[in-house]
Amino acid sequence: MISRHLSVRAYSSVWTVNAVVIILVQPVLTYLDSWFNDHLHGRLYTGLLLLAGSFVLLIGANSYWQFISAMIILSLGEVSAMPAVATFVSRFAPVGSSGRYQ
Repeated sequence: MISRHLSVRAYSSVWTVNAVVIILVQPVLTYLDSWFNDHLHGRLYTGLLLLAGSFVLLIGANSYWQFISAMIILSLGEVSAMPAVATFVSRFAPVGSSGRYQ
């Protein structure tokens, strides 16, 4: 972003958006946790697709709002996929060894 002549303040605010999205979305996902556990693969694929999509947007980002949009999508993917990865690994690890694989 700095190389695109955006200020350090603008760069910092993009990371603030990441934190705000996570704080706002995580309680909703926690409330729906039992449904998401039943649809673990869908949650994982959706989250990873959002993460990948954010990086595709980031490649062509030139304006502040494009960086903000990419960060919002990345944050949604992060709160969707990362908890699902830990659950997925725990489910398929050998009995008594799930902690070793995380």
